[in-house]
Amino acid sequence: MKRRPVLSSLPLALAIAAMAIAPVLRAEPAAVPLPPDFNIMASVQYAHAEIYYHTPAGITPVLANTRGIAPGQRMDLLVIVYRYAQDSAGRADVTYDLVVHNPNGGTQARAGNVVAPKGAVRPHQILFPRAITAFVTGPADPFGDYRCEVTVHDGISGLSATKSAVVRVADSNRPLPLPEKFDASDWLAQYYLRPEPRLALPALEAVSKNDAIMQKGVPGMGALLGFYSQVLADNPWLLPWFKQWLVAAEEGNARHLLALVLAYAERSQPGMNADLPTHSRIVLAAAARELFPAPSATPENGAQLDALWGQFFASGKFAPINSLVGVVGAYLPYQGKIDEFRQQAHPGEKPPPEVVKSALLSAALWSLRLNAYQHKLVHDYLLYLQQLPATAPPVKATLGAILAWKPGKL
Repeated sequence: MKRRPVLSSLPLALAIAAMAIAPVLRAEPAAVPLPPDFNIMASVQYAHAEIYYHTPAGITPVLANTRGIAPGQRMDLLVIVYRYAQDSAGRADVTYDLVVHNPNGGTQARAGNVVAPKGAVRPHQILFPRAITAFVTGPADPFGDYRCEVTVHDGISGLSATKSAVVRVADSNRPLPLPEKFDASDWLAQYYLRPEPRLALPALEAVSKNDAIMQKGVPGMGALLGFYSQVLADNPWLLPWFKQWLVAAEEGNARHLLALVLAYAERSQPGMNADLPTHSRIVLAAAARELFPAPSATPENGAQLDALWGQFFASGKFAPINSLVGVVGAYLPYQGKIDEFRQQAHPGEKPPPEVVKSALLSAALWSLRLNAYQHKLVHDYLLYLQQLPATAPPVKATLGAILAWKPGKL
C-alpha cells in the first residue's frame, strides 16, 4: 500500500525532504546498458505526489513545470527517471546529485538523493523520487537565475547522465497586477494547474467588487474561503501582504472580505493574526463571529461542500475529492428522500435531517459530475477511487455513473 508523503520543513535555503514512498508506474527500463534518462520538474504545484500516487496506472499525471518563483516561495525539484537499467532480479538502483548555481556564482550541493533504492520495480515504471529538494530563497539570497544541475547515477549499469534546469527568482514577492480582462471565477477554477499566488490578493479585491457575490454573505462564500485558506497555508510568505492591505483598507466590501478570509484561515493556523494592530484585530474579531463553513465528513449545508472544492482548486490535492466521495458514501442511504419530501401534501417548513442529507447528496453528486467532466484531475482521482479495492460497492457504482456522465444527461 502506498504511503502518503510528507514534506518536512527545514531552515535551509536548499532543503532535502526524504519521502517515505515507493516509485510507481509507467516507464521504459533499458534492455541494454544506456545512460539513464530523466526529466527535471520545477514545481509549485505542491500536490505533485498526490497527483502522481492517486491517479490510476496507465494515465499520465497532470504535472506542471514552473520557470519562475517569488522570493520566499517554495519550489519543489522533482527528478523523474524514465530510463534506467534493471538487474536479473528486476531491481533498480537510482540516485541523483544536485548542484545549484547561484546568480552570484556561488554553488550549493546535495549528493546521494534517492530516486529508487536497490529493489524490485515493476516493468515500465516511471521512478518518482523518494528524495525531493525543496528550494526556498532567504532574505540574503540574490535574485536572478538559479541553474539546477542534476546528475543521475544508475547503480545497476554504472552509467550517469546530467541535465540542467533554470529557475528565475523575481526581485520582489509583491502582488502582481491583474491581467486585462481578468475573470476571477476562471482564475480560481484553473489556479491549481499553474499556481501564481502573487495574483491572490488583487484577485480578492476584484471579487469584493462583485455585488452578486458579496450579497450572498458567508453562506455563499464556501469555495472562496476554502480556496484562500489553502493558498495562505501553502504560501505563508503572502500573509504580510494580506495584513498590510487589511490595515490600510477603508471600511467597505474589500476590507470585509479580506477580514473574512484572514479570520477563516486562522481557524487552521491559530495565532497567525496576533501581530495586527488593535483596530484591525477588532475588525477580524467581528468577522470571526460569522458561522463559517467548516469542512466535515457529515456536512449540514452546501457551503461546507463548497469549501472542499475551494481547497481543491487552490491546490489540486486529493484529500478534498476523497472527502467529497466520503460524503457521498455516508449519505447514499438517504438518496431520494428529498423527492419524497417535496411530494408530501404538507411538507412543513423545516425539512428533517434525512431530507437535508438527501439534498446534500444531490449537491455533492452534481458538483462531482460537472467537475469530473471539466477537470481531468478530478476525473482521474475519481477513477482511482473507483478502482480502489477498499471502496464500497455502492460507492463504486455511483462513481461509475459520475464518470460516465456527459452534459445533457440527467
